[in-house]
Amino acid sequence: MNLSEIKELIEEERRMYVPNQYHFMKWAHQRRYLIWKCLSSFRLAQYWKNEILNDKSGPAMRFVAKLKYRYYFRQKNLYSEKSGVEIANHSTLGRRLNIWHGGVVISGHLGNDCVIHGSNVIGNKGNGDLAVPVLGNG
Repeated sequence: MNLSEIKELIEEERRMYVPNQYHFMKWAHQRRYLIWKCLSSFRLAQYWKNEILNDKSGPAMRFVAKLKYRYYFRQKNLYSEKSGVEIANHSTLGRRLNIWHGGVVISGHLGNDCVIHGSNVIGNKGNGDLAVPVLGNG
């Protein structure tokens, strides 16, 4: 995905998480708003991480990509802490992921249009098993 596609996806998810008539959610730090900010920061961090690994990028672009990756990675961690949604860096998320409540840990590959309710852990056993689950078309 290129940056414009990522931004379109983030805007699509914003309309899903923060409807237009609820602008006060930003200032009230409602949970749905915080979850959307966590997801959008994760998506941008993943994009810039891929730019760092891209061999076609020059040294100046890699430097900028490293700065932006660190910024969005930090933003993701801050919003994860506030919203209660943790997303591992190696995870891949499909379009229109809908997380309704906090207490969610994602360490796997999720497909398009997944809906996750609170207090779920999606990941491996953690005892040396490195395989991650794949849900949907992830």
